[in-house]
Amino acid sequence: MAEYQGYNSKKGLFFLKDKKAMIFRAKSTQDSLGIWKSKYYPIARSDLWCYTRQLSEQQIFNAAQYYQNETRMFVFNYREGVTATGTYVRYAGTWYEITRLDYPDDYKGGEMFVYVKEYTGIIKDSDVMPYSAN
Repeated sequence: MAEYQGYNSKKGLFFLKDKKAMIFRAKSTQDSLGIWKSKYYPIARSDLWCYTRQLSEQQIFNAAQYYQNETRMFVFNYREGVTATGTYVRYAGTWYEITRLDYPDDYKGGEMFVYVKEYTGIIKDSDVMPYSAN
């Protein structure tokens, strides 16, 4: 079998991670007036290598049947702490909200498939915090 980009006969399908994106976790706090404000914390020191592509029309249609507005997929190496709620991806200046996560064969040591929809809210630069190991 001939080798080609995107396929490895020993491991099956894999993705060329040639793009960079950052995953953020939102943490909400209440100020002195009782107003909830969110701050966005990166889960790594720098952008993460990933594979990304827009979903096909068939995939968008299938997601809509489950009331999801998914438009794009990212493939990252597995990272602890990434959930489908309160987690965002910033890629090429656009913010995306994570709608679902998928792990091949339920194995959390390899790749993590992240399905997202474009975030319609506003995230100000002042709400994006620097990386903290805590």
